Amino acid sequence: MKRRLRVALLNTHDVNRHGMTSLLDRADVCLVHVLASLSELDTCLHERFCDVMLLDDTLPRAVDASRAVRQIKIRSPETAILVFSQKLHLGYIQQLIWDGARGFVYKGEQMATILSIAIQTVSQGDLYLSPKATALQFQTQLHRELEALTTRDIQVLQLLQNGLTINEIAESLQLDSQTVYRLRKKLKETLGARTNEQIVPTALEKGLL
Repeated sequence: MKRRLRVALLNTHDVNRHGMTSLLDRADVCLVHVLASLSELDTCLHERFCDVMLLDDTLPRAVDASRAVRQIKIRSPETAILVFSQKLHLGYIQQLIWDGARGFVYKGEQMATILSIAIQTVSQGDLYLSPKATALQFQTQLHRELEALTTRDIQVLQLLQNGLTINEIAESLQLDSQTVYRLRKKLKETLGARTNEQIVPTALEKGLL
C-alpha cells in the first residue's frame, strides 16, 4: 500500500488556515500538523517529519516569506516547501525558489484543482509553479521599469507594505537607515510614485505586490 504524503500547513490567519485545512482534508494526504505561527516550527519538524510544508506568505510584520523558507530549510532540509501567495511577480517567485522553495501557487487560481498536483510534484523533487505564475515569464508586456528592481528593493517594498518604519526596516534587513532611505527613494523614482506614501499603492497598481 502506497504511503500517504505527510503534509504540514503554516498559516498565521485563522480564516485562511481553516479554508486550507478543508481543502487538504479532501486531498489524498496525511495532514500531520497545522501551525499558526513560525514559533511552532521547531516543535513540528522535531516531533513529526513531513514531506511537504505548505507556507502561506501572509506573515506578521517584519517577517518575509524568504526568511521563513530559509528557516524551514535549515531545520528540515529534506522537506519540500510549497508557498501560497497573492503576490504574482516574477522576481518575488524567483527569490523564493532561490531561498529553497520547491513550488509556488498563486491564490487567485483554482486551489481545489491544483493543490494535490502541486503537493505531489514538489514531493517528488520537481519544481511546481501554478499556471498564472508559469505564464509570467512569457508575458512580454511586463513593465520594463520593474526589471530594474533588485531583490533587496523588493524586500524593502514588502516591508513598507507591512507598515514598517525606516528604522524597523533597517533593523529587519540588518542595514543602516541611510541605506533604507536610498532604497525607498529608488523605489519612488523607479515606480513613478509622486510621494513616499504612494510607493505601495503604485506598486500594487503595477502588479508588483
